[in-house]
Amino acid sequence: LDLSAAKAAPAVAAGAVGGDPVPLTFDPAAAPGDVAVLAEALAKGEPVREVVIGALIETASAADPKVRARGQAAALLAAALTNPLTIETRGQIAAFATPQGKAPLGRSLALEGAGDQRLMGEAALLALWTCAEAGPAGPALGDRVRIVRALRQVGLDADARAFALEGLIGLK
Repeated sequence: LDLSAAKAAPAVAAGAVGGDPVPLTFDPAAAPGDVAVLAEALAKGEPVREVVIGALIETASAADPKVRARGQAAALLAAALTNPLTIETRGQIAAFATPQGKAPLGRSLALEGAGDQRLMGEAALLALWTCAEAGPAGPALGDRVRIVRALRQVGLDADARAFALEGLIGLK
């Protein structure tokens, strides 16, 4: 197959340039203000502390449905980057009514298993598969939380933080 006449998509062209990869950066200021506490911590590379999750859980109790949904999303992403959580925090997060995601259950279980077993390549491949099927809109929140958790478990902390920050910036 002669691909010399084919034009690569912008993302493929950027990846085919060669040389050292350019670190991916996100502007935390692009995240909604009510989840900025987490966006700032992620952008600075700081550990996500339980006090941050507590502030996000407080946001998740807001009367405004959009603010409540953003608070829940941010708290779930933060929880995926933090271990262990107190029983009180786990209970508060367990009460969230956030949907599961869109990836097939088998893939979600495989991703969680790869994270539990510290299988870096398998976790990365399953995360990429989920993202590829999600398309340009990106993975659903439930899938993103699982990806963030698995990437952190296998030692891909910078990637996990980038996935979480990208999700925060995409919140409406």
